[in-house]
Amino acid sequence: MPATMKHPITALAAFCGLALASACGKQETPKATADVVAVVNGHEISRPLFDVYVKNRTGHSVKDLGATDKAKLLDDLVEMVLVADAPRTVDAAAKAALDAQLEFTRLALNAQQKVDDVLKTEPAEQELKAEYDAQVKLMATAREYLTRHIVVANKEQAEGIIKELKAGGDFAKLARKNSTDKETQEGVVFWVGTGPADKPFADAVRTLDKGEIVAAPVQSQFGWHIIRLEDSRAATPPDYEGAKKEIRQGLQQKQLKALIEELKKTAKTDKRI
Repeated sequence: MPATMKHPITALAAFCGLALASACGKQETPKATADVVAVVNGHEISRPLFDVYVKNRTGHSVKDLGATDKAKLLDDLVEMVLVADAPRTVDAAAKAALDAQLEFTRLALNAQQKVDDVLKTEPAEQELKAEYDAQVKLMATAREYLTRHIVVANKEQAEGIIKELKAGGDFAKLARKNSTDKETQEGVVFWVGTGPADKPFADAVRTLDKGEIVAAPVQSQFGWHIIRLEDSRAATPPDYEGAKKEIRQGLQQKQLKALIEELKKTAKTDKRI
């Protein structure tokens, strides 16, 4: 049995989409015999459901497994159906919560399928090149900044260090003493440029002269940064082939956003909270 196979009951709890598929398994329209892999107390287990179950248990397709593994997995799925279909008393609140979870799972799966469809759409080569040229044009006046950082946990401490530096404190010594980040403790410098992650840092040092300290600390996911500008240079755009993957992803995200905006325009929505 593949090493990645999960315990059957745990797999059901973790993968609510499977619960949805099981809940929807009792179809009014009869399935062809070839599409049914087992029948449990009249509950037909379809081949697509078995395929989904195997994929989520093992990470593999049914066709990749041997007969012994497939038989064991089918036994596990039969047990799951027996447990799921067993009579039980459910109060109204619990039933409502279950129905809501199933509805959410259905919505999430349908939405993800649509997103996947959009992301499978490959932008044309001329569209990729046009977007690249537009981005290069925007970078014509862009600059990159060589920065040295002290990173601390809270804003008050950062402001105190800035006061020390303005009063003549030694940046390297204060970094070794206070910085929570090993690289900044050791004086490693960082080029920050035009990317979204770099923008807060670039904005903070854009108007500084070499050797100057920011007037206020800059927050990131790592903490509060005290930054000194070491140098700057004209930004160099990446070559087309190196940038193509990121440009493709950006265009696909734009396409997805445009789809959502178009759907919102034609939707009839009645919000009640």
